[in-house]
Amino acid sequence: MTGPLWARWVFAVLFAATGVFCLAGMLVAWRAPSATKMSDGAASDTAHLLMALGMFVMFVPLATPIPPAYWAGVIGAHSVWLGFRLFRTFRNEARDGRSRLGKAHLGTHIVTGAVMAYFFTTLPADGLSGSDQAHLGHVVESNVVFTTVGWLAAMYFVGHAMRCGIRIVVPVPVRARPRGHEPIGGVSTCPAVQTDLSLRLVMALGMSYMLLTML
Repeated sequence: MTGPLWARWVFAVLFAATGVFCLAGMLVAWRAPSATKMSDGAASDTAHLLMALGMFVMFVPLATPIPPAYWAGVIGAHSVWLGFRLFRTFRNEARDGRSRLGKAHLGTHIVTGAVMAYFFTTLPADGLSGSDQAHLGHVVESNVVFTTVGWLAAMYFVGHAMRCGIRIVVPVPVRARPRGHEPIGGVSTCPAVQTDLSLRLVMALGMSYMLLTML
């Protein structure tokens, strides 16, 4: 991770707070009597928690005991699980003739996880010990694939951050959706939707900053 030390600490604290918030939400949901299976909200909170932990590790300018390969494996496996979940939902809803837009937000989690897993794999075994900046600079200069993926991901996350910010600040009329699904056409005043958009905005801003300072 590159960039000024103070900025790294700001993002590290922000993602630590995000992780604590998501963990608290998951614990409350799991203690509820109706929480008998993994709902869309719980799956989203799990994704946010895992991504927040990964981003915290990337930003905090301190040594961490877990090697990058372990982070890449866990985050990559979670992204694959989300991909299967999204595919299964698309298949079932297409068979039943229902709209598939309610699960589109999972796509962002999949992209985020895939990008994070890829960048974790580029780090050396001690890449989270504070000596990864020179290595990343070498990778950026010598690896065309790394640079291409980085710029494409940066453009995606900048656009996603702008979209989330606009939908938070400028609500627009929406059509009702079944409970647990994101409304069609914009953002509602539902606290759960606003919270999910805010979490995605934080993640997109962090990913954008990380990628743009790295490239």
